[in-house]
Amino acid sequence: MSRRFFDRAIVAADIDSMLAIIERVHPNPYTVVSRDSLRAVRNALVTRLPDSASRVDVWPSFARLVALLGDGHTNVEVPSEEVFGLLARGGVIFPMRTIAADAGRLTVATYLPGDSLLRRGDEILSVNGYATDSLLRTFSEEIGGETTRWREQVAARQLESFLFMNRIRAPFSVVARAAVQSDSRQLTLQGISRDSLEASNRRATARATAASTTSRNFSYRTLSDRTGYMNFVTMGGDVGKFEADVDRMFAQVRADSARSLIVDLRSNGGGDSRMGDALLSHVTTQRYRMTSAKLWKMSREYRAFFKSLVRPPLNHLPMEKLIPQARPFFSGPDGSIVRMDVDLEEPARREPRFDGPVCVLIGALTFSSAVDLVDAIKTYHLATLIGEETGGHPNSFGEVYYYRTRATGFLVGISSASFVRANGDTTDHRGVMPDIEVRRTSDDVRAGRDPALERAKDCPSRMP
Repeated sequence: MSRRFFDRAIVAADIDSMLAIIERVHPNPYTVVSRDSLRAVRNALVTRLPDSASRVDVWPSFARLVALLGDGHTNVEVPSEEVFGLLARGGVIFPMRTIAADAGRLTVATYLPGDSLLRRGDEILSVNGYATDSLLRTFSEEIGGETTRWREQVAARQLESFLFMNRIRAPFSVVARAAVQSDSRQLTLQGISRDSLEASNRRATARATAASTTSRNFSYRTLSDRTGYMNFVTMGGDVGKFEADVDRMFAQVRADSARSLIVDLRSNGGGDSRMGDALLSHVTTQRYRMTSAKLWKMSREYRAFFKSLVRPPLNHLPMEKLIPQARPFFSGPDGSIVRMDVDLEEPARREPRFDGPVCVLIGALTFSSAVDLVDAIKTYHLATLIGEETGGHPNSFGEVYYYRTRATGFLVGISSASFVRANGDTTDHRGVMPDIEVRRTSDDVRAGRDPALERAKDCPSRMP
C-alpha cells in the first residue's frame, strides 16, 4: 500500500462503504445479527480508533465487524502482504503450526525449527502473557463462519498471521506442557525467518510428494490391508486437470487391488463442486444432488463481475441476448432474487469404477463445496461418513463476490447467493453429522494417533 497510516474519518468511510456493498450484494446479511446491532458495533469500533492508524491496527475492526454476520463466505481476508512484508524485511513470525484439539486446547502440530524444544502434541498454554483459550476466542471473532469450532480451527491453523495482525510479536514467551497432567515450562522463542520457513515448506512438500499419486488437489497412497487412502485437501483449481488426475488415481486403486477406499475431507475448505461430481462418478451410479436450490441475489456489483468474465468485444453486448441462460440474472431489478431449483441427476460413469466400501472422513475444517459433497453422500447414502460434524453448514451462503476497500485496500469476500441443503430442509441449521462419530484428542495428536482413520480402515458397507 502506498499509504501506511489512515485518519479515523478515512477508516470510518471505508467501513461504511464496505457495509453498503455487503447490503447490496448479500442475499440476507442480517440472518444472524440485526442491522441495528451491527451499526451499534460499528459506532463503538470507530469511536475506539486512534486519530491515525496503520492497516495492521485497523484490520481487526473491519474483520470483527464483518464476522458478526456469521457467514463463512463473507470475510475480511487477512492481508497476507503485511506478513510477507515483515518476512521480506528480515522479520520473524510465530515458529509453529498449531491445531485446536479437544476442549479448545491449542496443540502443536509442527514445530518448524525442527529441534526438540517442542514436540507434536505439546499444549501451548499462553503466548506473551495471553492465555491461548482467550487468544482463540479473540481471533475467532475476526473470522466469519457458521460454527465456533470452524472459527477456532481456522484461528489455530493461521495462528502466526493472527498474532501478527493483533500486535503479538517476537520474541515469543510461551508457556507449554507435554501432557495435561504434566508440569508447565516457560520458553522464549525467537520466531522463524523467511529462509527457514521456506526450507520447512520444502521439506513438507517433499514428504507429501512421496505418496504414490499426487495432484494439486489430493494425494493417494495405499495403507495396510489393501486400503486406499485419498487425502482430498482442496476443490480449487482446474476441473479438467482434476478429472484426469482422479481418473489416474482410480487406475492406481485398481492396480493396488484395494479392498476399500478412504477419502479424507477433514482439511478440505471447498472450491468447485464439479470436482465432487468427478469423484462420485467413479464410485456410484445413484442419482443425487448436492443442493436442492440456489437463490442468487442480483446487484450492479455482481452483474458487472459476471460481465467481466466474458471477453471483449462480446462483453459489450446485452448478456441476456448473448447467453440466454443469463436472462434471469439481467432482466430483473437490482436486489431481486433468482431462484434455481436443482433436480436429482444420475452421475456420469467414469472409468475405472470402484465398487468396494468407501468411507469419508469429515471434521471441523470440512467447509463450503466440500460440505455440499458430504451432504449429498449423507442424504443419498453414497458412502459412510466417519469423524466429527462439519465446520460448514449445507444451508448456507456462498458464490463469493470480491471487493477491495478503497483506502485501506482490504480484500472482502461477500456472499451473493444462499443454498438449500440436498434434502430441501431449510430448518436444519447444523453441519453434516457423521454416521460414525470419532473425535481426536490432544493425547491422540501427541501419540501420533488418528482414531478416525483407524476406524475407517475397517470401512463398513455403505450405510442403508
